[in-house]
Amino acid sequence: MKDVKLFLGIVMALGTGLLLGGCTPREESIREELTVKVYDPASGYVGEQGGWYGALLKEKFNLTLDFLDPSQEGALEEADLIIGGGSGLTYGEEDAAGSGEGTLAAAGDTEDAAGSENETLAPAGKAEGAAGPEEADLQEWIASGELLDLEPYLEGTELWEYESGLRYWNERLAEEGIYAVPARMSRLDALTPSEEDVPRYGIYIRWEDYAAAGHPRIRDRRELLEVLADLKAQKRIREEEPERTQESNGTQSALQEIPEVWGVSLYRTGGEGEDLLTQIFRMVGAYGYKDMGFGLYRQNRFQDTDVLEEDGPVARAVRWLWEAGRAGLLDPESPVQSRQELLEKYKQGLVLTHTEPELDLDGYMLAPVEDMEAVSFGCNPKGTLEQFAAVSARTKEPERMIELLLWLYSAEGIMDGGTHMASPTAGPMGITWEIENGEPTLTPFGKKVLYGEDEVYPVEGQGTWQEGYSRLSLQPVVSVEVTPSGMLYRYRLWDSVQTGEGALWEDWSAYMEADDALEYLMENNSLSVLAAYEEPVGEAYEDSPELGALRAKCRAQIVEALWQMIYAEEEEQIDSLWEQMREEALGLGYEEILKTDLERIELFRVQREEAAR
Repeated sequence: MKDVKLFLGIVMALGTGLLLGGCTPREESIREELTVKVYDPASGYVGEQGGWYGALLKEKFNLTLDFLDPSQEGALEEADLIIGGGSGLTYGEEDAAGSGEGTLAAAGDTEDAAGSENETLAPAGKAEGAAGPEEADLQEWIASGELLDLEPYLEGTELWEYESGLRYWNERLAEEGIYAVPARMSRLDALTPSEEDVPRYGIYIRWEDYAAAGHPRIRDRRELLEVLADLKAQKRIREEEPERTQESNGTQSALQEIPEVWGVSLYRTGGEGEDLLTQIFRMVGAYGYKDMGFGLYRQNRFQDTDVLEEDGPVARAVRWLWEAGRAGLLDPESPVQSRQELLEKYKQGLVLTHTEPELDLDGYMLAPVEDMEAVSFGCNPKGTLEQFAAVSARTKEPERMIELLLWLYSAEGIMDGGTHMASPTAGPMGITWEIENGEPTLTPFGKKVLYGEDEVYPVEGQGTWQEGYSRLSLQPVVSVEVTPSGMLYRYRLWDSVQTGEGALWEDWSAYMEADDALEYLMENNSLSVLAAYEEPVGEAYEDSPELGALRAKCRAQIVEALWQMIYAEEEEQIDSLWEQMREEALGLGYEEILKTDLERIELFRVQREEAAR
């Protein structure tokens, strides 16, 4: 990903002065001490912000953040600064917010959450006239005069560089004015991958076994099966040889039982309704297709492709799995095992491949399958209203609230305040990082605390690092965003920070000639980036109870038929089973469901095009 940024034309332009760019200068005049009441349910924190971040705000703005208890009646009306999203917030007595559950990593967890921010992606813009809970509430608050119109304050500021995103979202909320500042905005192009180093889809292989076999070439999926068969045989030989040697020396009377290794393994059921079709969608995602219901679309070329297409992506994946079974590579326990049982096999190295990069499994690395076209999600320049920042119209210090808001969205504010996000920033310059030879690099203190250790902050009276980080849940920009000067916020993407470690990663990196999976895929034209991608949510994408019941019944029938095909005795049976599945699905209302899905795909295409402009 490091070289990828250069590949995309983003050049580091670090000077000796405004390294971060856009930092708000400190005022010389002494201002009255101010307590800012903060309503931030996703933060999960109640009380005053202390420690080094609190001291920083005190020195810079002479203010203290006081996080309100969101479950307390009237808390929202009391707030000066509102960080919303993640729950259907309402004003007044019916305020039911306060779950403290957000999409960010848990406070204090400096290690990456699995899948980073790309695991819980923000929603796409809702359809015209269709408002989700957050939008509906914002519209109500604005109409009742509860939120401050920020437009007169923002024009001409650094934040106004995001005017397109500000307009895009606020035009949905009110006829005029800017009331909510979206989160996860970006200056990057809509086709810039939003993932940091690993896209959501791809084929991964047990690299130790692959390297031991001499890194055989893998041109396509059919050749992948041949390589897996070879890897399985060689692994068996390597594991049996010590036992045979011991037996021949008289130290052992019989060979110990060695667990069987499989090239591919599946599961019957998983969490949140995951089934066989879910797993097949991951496989087709490694070949450029994204699912939406029973519809499938490819990159920016939206096609009328669906699950039941006879020679479509799903059918090709099913035949590949059948071939894996015929070659003795498909785990026979797949139809009866749970997802948890499969994950345990991955941990033991008993399965040679998988298609879930977000699991970040030890021992598995991206496989060099040459015809792979992994789906990646492009940055949405306009951000998302799944999370937003707003200022209460009741605040007594609107100018100072705007000053704080502008700083939170400035390069300095983002770097200082994002240290405990799922994709953490580096923190205060001069404390956790510095410039060496023209490049950002972590200090010894930064290397310790950003990788999980807790130490006393190197400024007297400010406690430890963990005690002092920002409690705000706001994530102003995407994790791969760059500062106005061109520096990446995400410190793990800096050239000075090693991407991986250990002999396995070193062998993978040397063979693939890349620092990470995303870089390899981009350099080899093996990435299919969906421009300005955000998860499609909202009323326009929600089934009615009747349609939902039809979909569940139809999906269950399709899944059972696919299991039968994968384990069919003869390949000819697949054709007859497919036709039978199709007839039964049509009888259950498949056409009606697919029509809705294809309409949603077209709507989603339009929304992505709007977001990309």
